Amino acid sequence: MDTAWPGVTFPMVRRIGLTIGLVLGALSTGFVSASATPYMSHHLVEAAGFSPLNETRNSDGTVTDTWAKGLARVTVSGLPGLDVAILPNGVSVTASTDKSRAPSQIVAAYAAAKRSPANDLNAVGGVANGASAPSLIRSAASIYNSWCTSVTSADGHVYTQACDLQFLDVNRGNGDWYLADEAQASGRSNDTSFWFPDRLTSVGEYLSYGVNNTIVQWSPGVTQYEPSSCATATVGYTSSQTGVNFSISKSICASYFGPWNQTLRAFGTAWHGREPQANWYEGTISVDEDHNPWNASPNPTLVVSETW
Repeated sequence: MDTAWPGVTFPMVRRIGLTIGLVLGALSTGFVSASATPYMSHHLVEAAGFSPLNETRNSDGTVTDTWAKGLARVTVSGLPGLDVAILPNGVSVTASTDKSRAPSQIVAAYAAAKRSPANDLNAVGGVANGASAPSLIRSAASIYNSWCTSVTSADGHVYTQACDLQFLDVNRGNGDWYLADEAQASGRSNDTSFWFPDRLTSVGEYLSYGVNNTIVQWSPGVTQYEPSSCATATVGYTSSQTGVNFSISKSICASYFGPWNQTLRAFGTAWHGREPQANWYEGTISVDEDHNPWNASPNPTLVVSETW
């Protein structure tokens, strides 16, 4: 069936670690300071000099936390209890779910809480910063989880956000299931300097699963070249397990995007080009299907990189 991702134009039987890694140049600005040391529902396990800035408890049960170091900002939004490690070259965010609950219960809880990927994007400042999420062609009924993160560069000019939307494709029982990921990343620079302004030259994202997982389907399969005027790109596949279509669309500009870091347990895409002017969003999209059997490692990692 073909439907839009709800609200925009754009957790498992076992314990699962969902890790978002942002491999970026430097970090900065965006949010208004709250109290000196607010309570944070997510856990900063590797601070790297960052301190809690503020927390927002959202009506859908998710929590948005922001940490700061000088003008630098790191924001993460998802279900409470994310483990956040701020590293020299990026950020990792690890989440877990109650392994005593069946996947179908988690899918039902997502819908009952009125969660949506649009809410996640807005929570990390994506909408306020002008980001538009991609259109997802899939029924919202089987959304398993979604989460987003954002970072701004040290000079305050470059903003990036990344999200992953996870679907339960099929549960075979006894801890054997198939999950579909629809991931996207985008960024832009607001640098209007005449001399040597910051301009994006690449944005990439890939999802990597642990031992005994297998990426069984993915898209795109080849590099796609985009016109300078930009065009709507769509990637997707029809599940070999259920016959359901998983697709994602996004406006992508020159020069090109295509597979990045593809292995038996990982898949993603990267965009390459040059941002032609300030506040010109560049981005990339990918979809994949992971077979997660009973003996598989429960630690998928979403990595997002950006250069300028």
